[in-house]
Amino acid sequence: MVGFAGYEMPVNYPAGVLKEHLSCRDSAALFDVSHMGQFKIYGKDRLDFVEKICVGDIENLSSKASTLSLILNDKAGIIDDTIVSKYDDHMYSFQFLPFLSIFIIVIWCLMLATNI
Repeated sequence: MVGFAGYEMPVNYPAGVLKEHLSCRDSAALFDVSHMGQFKIYGKDRLDFVEKICVGDIENLSSKASTLSLILNDKAGIIDDTIVSKYDDHMYSFQFLPFLSIFIIVIWCLMLATNI
C-alpha cells in the first residue's frame, strides 16, 4: 500500500499484477474513485454542455444513472475518460487522471461554456 491523495492505494499484489488483472477480467473488481477529481454541472443548458464535451447519449440516461464516456477536444481527440452521472438538478463528472489533467479539463469546459 502507498499513500495517494490522503488514501492508501494498493500498487503491488502478492500474486503479482498480471494475476490480479486476470482475476478482475475473469471475475469482478471494485475501484474506489472517491479520491479522484469530480465536479457538478448546474444550469438549464447543462445537458447540452455535457453532450458537447462528452460522447454518448447523456440525454437518455435515467436520473441517478451513470455511463462511461470520453471528454473530447474540438478536433474529437480524446482528452480523458470519465464517468458522467445524471441527476434531476445536476450532473457529476468523475475524472480519471491526475490533478493537472483535471485542471486542463476545467479550463476546456470554461472555454466551451463561454460559447454556449
